[in-house]
Amino acid sequence: MKGSLALWYDEATQEKSADAVAEGKAPAVELHFNLWRDLDSEPQSFLDIGVRFDVDIQQISRLHFFIPTPIEERAVSDLAGIMRDRRTLHAVFNTVASVGITFDGGFEVNFDGSAGLKFFEVDCGTDVEFASMRLDDGSFGTTITLRSNFFERVRQVGAKEGFAPYIRLRIALDERAVKAFIEDVSPGDWIVLSSFVRKEIAEFRINERRNFPDELLSRETKFPVIRTIHYFLVRDLRFELVDSHTPFQKMRRLEANLWRHYLMPGFTPDAAERMLIYHWKAARTNEAPLTSFVALASFRAPRNNLFLYALAAVVIGAIGAGIHTLAVELVFPVLKRLHVEEAGAHGPSWITLLVVLVLLAVVAFALLQVRQPWFGWMRQGWVRWRQRRARRRLGRRQT
Repeated sequence: MKGSLALWYDEATQEKSADAVAEGKAPAVELHFNLWRDLDSEPQSFLDIGVRFDVDIQQISRLHFFIPTPIEERAVSDLAGIMRDRRTLHAVFNTVASVGITFDGGFEVNFDGSAGLKFFEVDCGTDVEFASMRLDDGSFGTTITLRSNFFERVRQVGAKEGFAPYIRLRIALDERAVKAFIEDVSPGDWIVLSSFVRKEIAEFRINERRNFPDELLSRETKFPVIRTIHYFLVRDLRFELVDSHTPFQKMRRLEANLWRHYLMPGFTPDAAERMLIYHWKAARTNEAPLTSFVALASFRAPRNNLFLYALAAVVIGAIGAGIHTLAVELVFPVLKRLHVEEAGAHGPSWITLLVVLVLLAVVAFALLQVRQPWFGWMRQGWVRWRQRRARRRLGRRQT
């Protein structure tokens, strides 16, 4: 992943509660991230962000979320409307839940046997602002900010014991934005292979400060206390998990009847049936505060490439035929002047042999330049042979 996601807040000092002032505590949050990949939609990837605040959010004036890639404003949407569904609540929160009373700008969520949430709607036109931030390599990332008017509205609704404020946003990731999270490490010569294994590395970082851009590091930022982070990576069944740097919490197949509404509109009805979800979790303890989070996983999937392979063979054959024709037209007059005659019906012509040798030399050179494991040994052997030859020559000169 290029850089790290970041979450910080602006403090509303005049609104700070008496307990927070006395104890000097930062506001606490619980973070939910769902990275969707390989979906039958356009675009094919999404990042869903859920934030569960403390019941008392008097300290927060503005909340900033930074992504190290350009994000268009129209790519961000609120999910409160989609979440106002009983089965969708079951799927997202992995427990029995129901829609409770409705209030101005949101609704309550009741969990079975425990406290619930106050789910607030976010107007991406008035509650959210966007800004660019320059990265160290000269490219730009995006800061998505929840404005102070949103938190004023939350405070006006008022706190309710056991019901924490909650928001959930979706960011549609285009091909450029996906590269901030997914790196394709497929073989470079895949076009000339009849089949190959497609490999991808999915990496997710949040608040890893050593990977912040200099512009962000130079700011005076206040970071909330992160109680828990839930990171869900959703992949197609075709992709096999090869390895991860830390064990995931659990893995399960998406239940189509629960997730279908959450994936609408824009998705095929059977999209959820072909997806696996991997769950990583990190929680704060008294001994180890949770200041950052990293999850890395590598995947692979076989891919049939017969059509492009056949097309490449045809193109290479056509190029070879063209080179042969050109060589005949250019080289034959020269050889004729040198009294080199073509062989009879019992053997190939000198021109044909010359063209074949040239083509073999070009192909051999190209293969030696390909830095793949199955050709690397040829290149390394050639280098070692030249090094030994150079050492022998140097030894002879010294003697």
